[in-house]
Amino acid sequence: MPRPSNPLLVKTIHQLAISEILEKGVKNLSIRKLAKKAGVTPTTIYYYFSDKEDLLSKIKLDRIRDLDNWIIKRINPEKNATEQIRQFVYAFLDWCVQNINIAELIFEKLPNLSGEKSIIYRDYYRPFFRVVDILKKGVQSGEFNLENEKLFTSLGFAWIYGIVRMHLHDVFIPEHRNNLDKLTDSMLDFILQGIKNKEHINE
Repeated sequence: MPRPSNPLLVKTIHQLAISEILEKGVKNLSIRKLAKKAGVTPTTIYYYFSDKEDLLSKIKLDRIRDLDNWIIKRINPEKNATEQIRQFVYAFLDWCVQNINIAELIFEKLPNLSGEKSIIYRDYYRPFFRVVDILKKGVQSGEFNLENEKLFTSLGFAWIYGIVRMHLHDVFIPEHRNNLDKLTDSMLDFILQGIKNKEHINE
C-alpha cells in the first residue's frame, strides 16, 4: 500500500538537512543521521527522496521558488524593462541580505543542475530566466540593444551576488561600507547604460 503524502515531514527533513549542510557541508550530510534527527527510518526518507542527490535538488528547487515568489511580488509588469530590471535587482538583493544562509546554500553549497534537457531546467533557473525575459522585452520594444540576453544575465548575477557578499563581509573600502543602496544604484546605472539604445538613455 502506498505511503500517504506527508508535507510536514518533508518540510522537517528539508529544514534538518539545511541545518546539517550549513554546519557540516554537503559531503558530510548523512541520510542515516538525518533520519535519526527526524525521528524516522532511512527507508522513510528514501520513500520521499530517491537518493541524497534528489533530496539536495528538491531543497534547492524549493528555495529558488521562494526567492522567485519574493521577486515576482516586487516587479510591476506595467513598468518598462529598465524599471523592471531595477525592481528585480533590489528584490534579489533584499532577499539575499535577509536570507544570507539560504542564499549561500543555493548559490554556493548545493550542486547545480546539469544539462539543459532536464524537465525542470527552466524551473530550476527561474529567476535567471525571469531576467532574460525582461531583457527580451526590452529588446523587442527598442529599449535595449543586446544580442545575448543569457550571457548578459549570467554576468549580471555575478555582479549582483558579488556585491551582496562583499557588503556582508565588509570588504568594500570604509567610505562605501553600509551603503548598499548607493552601490547598487551605481552598478545598475553602469550596467544599463551599456545596453540602452540612445533614445532611451535618460530613462
